Amino acid sequence: MTVFSSPKSPVSMSHTRWGFEVIKAGLFGALGAVVAIHYRFSDRQQPFVKQVIAAEPFQTPPQLNTPSSPMESKPVASVGLPLSGHLRVFDRYICAYDRRNRIPLWVMEHLTPDRLGGSVGQQQQQIEPINR
Repeated sequence: MTVFSSPKSPVSMSHTRWGFEVIKAGLFGALGAVVAIHYRFSDRQQPFVKQVIAAEPFQTPPQLNTPSSPMESKPVASVGLPLSGHLRVFDRYICAYDRRNRIPLWVMEHLTPDRLGGSVGQQQQQIEPINR
């Protein structure tokens, strides 16, 4: 003889589910209260920061003698150039040249204080005043 039980109604299932949620919330709330009370009244209260360590002053690295041209220091390829394409080496710069489009892919220039000085800010007389 087979006995079929009637399925629970959705109303009774939602009450059961909410009952478990209320019980879980109560347990977690009680656990949080116990932990808070334990740390509030414990004898071994330690400060948050025991000791403040100040940073050391910054020391500038020593200045190195720079060669007058990039070729004097090391071979050009030893610095790890980004492309091994067609290199063109000039007196003041090196570039990787794209032969198809006839444009440089990248340019590396060796800058020194002597090369940065010069006629900065002076207007050239051959340029029209409207274009200056």
